[in-house]
Amino acid sequence: MPKAEHDFTTPTPGRRGLLGGAAALVAAYAATLPPSAYAAGSDPDPDAALIALAAEILAVHAEADRIHVEMDERGLPWSESGRIMPEQIHPLVDRIHDMEERLATMRATTLDGFRAKARIVQTFSNCSPGFADPWQDDAMGWSLANDLLGVPSVWRPDDDGEAVA
Repeated sequence: MPKAEHDFTTPTPGRRGLLGGAAALVAAYAATLPPSAYAAGSDPDPDAALIALAAEILAVHAEADRIHVEMDERGLPWSESGRIMPEQIHPLVDRIHDMEERLATMRATTLDGFRAKARIVQTFSNCSPGFADPWQDDAMGWSLANDLLGVPSVWRPDDDGEAVA
């Protein structure tokens, strides 16, 4: 893998401050929303639908994982697992993709709404430890999601000395 001229794998105090302040920026953004969003008679939780959709996505994902684990535990032959995947798991994955598309177009306006979206990023991102270099865009999204959820984003060296997420 080509190396950049600069070592961006070690967070500098300025970069760490930027990432550490991300949650504060999101909260500050939510505070700038027009008062009409919280006016009398309006929805007391403007992100209720967004949060419910994110919870549904995670529930469907948990069901797909449960089926995978059950298949592994039963040690099913290829013919049987080849039947279960399209019959049971693929429809769940399609449903998740449809819901994620809707969620991506919904605007979060509260910290709870931002955190609901962050849980989706954290669950489905390929940037959890060991899967990405810290300089990759997806890794920054994963790190921001962790900041919002209060989970540390730890970058560690790989066995070959390259930094990974």
